[in-house]
Amino acid sequence: MNLVSHYYSSFHNSMPNPIKMVLNVLFFPIAIFGAIMAAVKGHPQESPIWQMSHEELAESFSFEIEKGDPNRDALLPVQVGLEAHIKSSEWLAVADIIEGFDRSRASLPSGTRFMRPLLNGVWANMVSRALPEYDPAACEPVSVNALPNSQIENFVSAAQAHPDRIGLQCLAAWMRLEMGWIRRGGDYVDFSGDDAFQEFDYHIKAAWDLTKDIDAQSVNSPLVAEIRYRCKAAGGATGLADLEKAHAEWVALDPKNMEAFSLHGMFLLPRWYGSYDAVADAAQTACAAHHTNTGLASYAATYLGAIELDHAAMIGLNLGLFKDGLLDMTERAKNPSAALNAVCARLYDICTRTYAITGKGEEKQIVAHKKVLKIILKKFIRQGMGTVTPAIWEPRWSELEVPYLLAEAFEDEIIAGQHVYLDHMGATISQP
Repeated sequence: MNLVSHYYSSFHNSMPNPIKMVLNVLFFPIAIFGAIMAAVKGHPQESPIWQMSHEELAESFSFEIEKGDPNRDALLPVQVGLEAHIKSSEWLAVADIIEGFDRSRASLPSGTRFMRPLLNGVWANMVSRALPEYDPAACEPVSVNALPNSQIENFVSAAQAHPDRIGLQCLAAWMRLEMGWIRRGGDYVDFSGDDAFQEFDYHIKAAWDLTKDIDAQSVNSPLVAEIRYRCKAAGGATGLADLEKAHAEWVALDPKNMEAFSLHGMFLLPRWYGSYDAVADAAQTACAAHHTNTGLASYAATYLGAIELDHAAMIGLNLGLFKDGLLDMTERAKNPSAALNAVCARLYDICTRTYAITGKGEEKQIVAHKKVLKIILKKFIRQGMGTVTPAIWEPRWSELEVPYLLAEAFEDEIIAGQHVYLDHMGATISQP
């Protein structure tokens, strides 16, 4: 089988750009952080696998490709329908869709809750129309002149016209949150002026005002609780205790939502509201509180959010609990294969990025932890990977890189001249 599916490439390239933007955030915890994309990504060049041409690798390594993307297949019809209702100003239908998925706690096949990519898709669609050349990875502030506030006025007006519809309040608040972050330029922006921060604060406060009087528990809305948490995390919290209270309210409504733990792990870093000890404590607490329903998944999710943004957080990581937690995350997803593809893509991203580290002792510990993470990653691929879905690896990795990433796990066999084939039954290794 060819390393790259022509069917997959042609289908993906033919998709409308706004939908591609939706797919690109399916497994990101949140779109507001440019930190991950700002780090330096490099391939593990010490592996001889990367010195092989595509043709040479194809002779030794092949795999069964899952055509399309189960996440996209689940999301796309809903996204298209929602956008059609928005375009026609059918706001009650918009509210019905959002409220329905919110109450159901519906997830994509890989395990991500449906709501975040759905609402991020609305935002991405709006931005792509207004700013076709905008690159979210650039982490540059976008001024009012470039993207006027009027671009989201229809969402705000709809919320004002239907104050009893939770879905419309949440949609308007979500757009406010994203507008605030794009004004600031993300978190790793090189420079944001006073005007950018004033606009940021204005939109975060406006998002808070839209949901502050809604009792998330009584209306059974994890989305309301999430937005309130995001508002607190964006500067509205009076301190760590206030942020943790908002997080507890969110998790109480949706304890199986791994993004809730992952996002909290990021905001518990020293650069925000906490410390590395706070991350470790939160991961242990989450594990103890939710072990019955999610195993160790909440532990792994908390640390994933932290170490993606700050490798120094690895020092407090229990690698055994982390490995078992990642397995719990994948096994509890609707589609374990899709979930494993997503987890492996994230782990590779962590293992191959370099961050500025202060202190030689700290650096040695991080290097040691990353080596163990790479061992865990290879074990997942060797023992758990079945069919491969290249679309799930994006945007972290291109479809041409995926074969090399997977083949690294079988480096010894490939260098020895053996052939490795991955399919739904796992890995088959044959002699030349």
